[in-house]
Amino acid sequence: MADAADMVSVGLAVAGVALLAINMVRHLRRVRDDAARAEARRKYEQETFHSMEGLLTEIQGLVVESTRRAEDKMLALERLLKQAEERTQRLQSLATELDARPVVQVGPVSLRVVPGEGGPRAAQQRQVFLLADQGRRATEIAQEVGITTGEVELILALRERRRALG
Repeated sequence: MADAADMVSVGLAVAGVALLAINMVRHLRRVRDDAARAEARRKYEQETFHSMEGLLTEIQGLVVESTRRAEDKMLALERLLKQAEERTQRLQSLATELDARPVVQVGPVSLRVVPGEGGPRAAQQRQVFLLADQGRRATEIAQEVGITTGEVELILALRERRRALG
């Protein structure tokens, strides 16, 4: 019986060692798998960080370029606004000047008198007056001066109106 008890003890010891070996192998596999998962996670986080770092650099470049473009457009708008203000002031000045001129009624039309300033229009008016004083008709004057018959008639009507006003 002692032999049987020894055999049972040896069998139990072998079974215990086998269980220990199996548990040890399982533990080592778990440790190896955990290490592999940790390495995979570290690589994923590193790739994500580099990807995000690249995106951040790209966004910074876009912000710099967008800011430069916006500043260029702002400068262009400021120049345009300055030009518009200058033109508005000039138009207001001209409107004030025009409002100060007398109004002449020619038929159903009211016209502001624009005194001759010695320019091409004044020369045309003088030529129209000269030809009319020679007895030429409006159509002939228009052809010779290079303006429409209506303009000739208007120039002559304004002259008559000025004479009548005094």
